[in-house]
Amino acid sequence: MRRLTPEERMALVEIGTPGEGPVSDATFEECIRMGWGYWAIGPSFWDRLTRQRYWYVTAAGRRAKELDDLARASEGGP
Repeated sequence: MRRLTPEERMALVEIGTPGEGPVSDATFEECIRMGWGYWAIGPSFWDRLTRQRYWYVTAAGRRAKELDDLARASEGGP
């Protein structure tokens, strides 16, 4: 397991709609490729009507961030 980039760490927290945060499309694509998250239409009627997508982090993504947090804590870094 490699250390996560700052953008990957941000992406591994569920956020709102596409384009809302400071994470690049390339980082989201990498997270999807790694199985750490995915874009899906939201649960509300309005979301389904407008096809509004949200970012969801998978269990594997939460685990990757957890391991990265542990590695950083053991090194005494941010």
